[in-house]
Amino acid sequence: MKPFKFRKKIPEAYKAEFLVGVCMENVRRSMSTSIVILFAELLILWLFRDIIGGVAEISWVLVFSCLAYLPCVFILYKNSAHVHPRVFKGLQLLYTTGMLFAGCMMSVTGQDVLASINTYVIAQFAVAAFIIMPPVRSAVILLLVYGAFYFLLPGYQPDAGAVLILRINALFMNILAWMLSRMVFKACFSAFMDKKTIESKNRALKELSLRDSMTMLLNHKYSFKRLREELERARRIEYPLSILMIDIDDFKRVNDEHGHLTGDAVIVGIARILTETCRATDVIGRYGGEEFLVIMPDTPLTDAVSLFERIAQAIRNTLFENGVHVTVSCGISQYQDESAQALIKKADTALYRAKANGKNRSEVHEHIGTVHI
Repeated sequence: MKPFKFRKKIPEAYKAEFLVGVCMENVRRSMSTSIVILFAELLILWLFRDIIGGVAEISWVLVFSCLAYLPCVFILYKNSAHVHPRVFKGLQLLYTTGMLFAGCMMSVTGQDVLASINTYVIAQFAVAAFIIMPPVRSAVILLLVYGAFYFLLPGYQPDAGAVLILRINALFMNILAWMLSRMVFKACFSAFMDKKTIESKNRALKELSLRDSMTMLLNHKYSFKRLREELERARRIEYPLSILMIDIDDFKRVNDEHGHLTGDAVIVGIARILTETCRATDVIGRYGGEEFLVIMPDTPLTDAVSLFERIAQAIRNTLFENGVHVTVSCGISQYQDESAQALIKKADTALYRAKANGKNRSEVHEHIGTVHI
């Protein structure tokens, strides 16, 4: 049966969040319903004090139980960050069973006034509608309280025919209440999974908006944003940071001789090489048409030069679409407490020198001189 398989439907990554969320929602609902029950019982005790007989004792127990429950659960709820979810789960079970049993006892002990189970039925459907429970748990609780009703009823209702009818009616109402509880749980579960699906799709859309559609590297805008973030981190932690500004040599010739589709394939291939060669901590972006930016946290210039040597070697050894071979030039700069714009300008200046000095090489801005590749 489907109701008994709900746990298999909850992805492991979401299971704890879902169960804790349900538990906390039940606590909120139990506080609201307790307030309603408290005022309703006080009103009944005042308006019908002369006719409710022995039920009054149970009503007073219910009133004092609500008065004790509300402040305790409110304090725990306000400090929920420091309270284990099992505490709230225990309160939920206590509250649910208590409300059902109170409704049961009111109907049983009131048989001398009216041969009816209205209070019990109201409790069944109130619990089913307002407390979110897995189908198995709700079935167990409903059956346990029905068992108490079944065995206690003959002690208060002398008419055997009435006992049989009331037992059948109570069982039928239990089945309907369980069906309602199941629907409430399924609706809650579906809403939770829909929310998670929307959140996942929103994250995917956000991720796509930050990336270049061709290479899936970070786009120009987000590359620059990440550079500012990494500079702030480097300033705070005081570690070196270097960047590579890499440009494909004679890329216009590739487009002119082989077509733009081949040119696009070269760009995608170089993006793949950068992803495979750079470290997991490096940030790689497509800064322009055939220009790439690599941000290297905790990296001095000498290590940045070594990384570019590996990148350039991998690109030179790669045969791209239509037998195309390409080389790249690079400008390298290290952060020295300047702005992101100034650091980019230093790398651009070094890249311009690399192009002017013959291409297929790197130039380092000001510090360790020219490096020939």
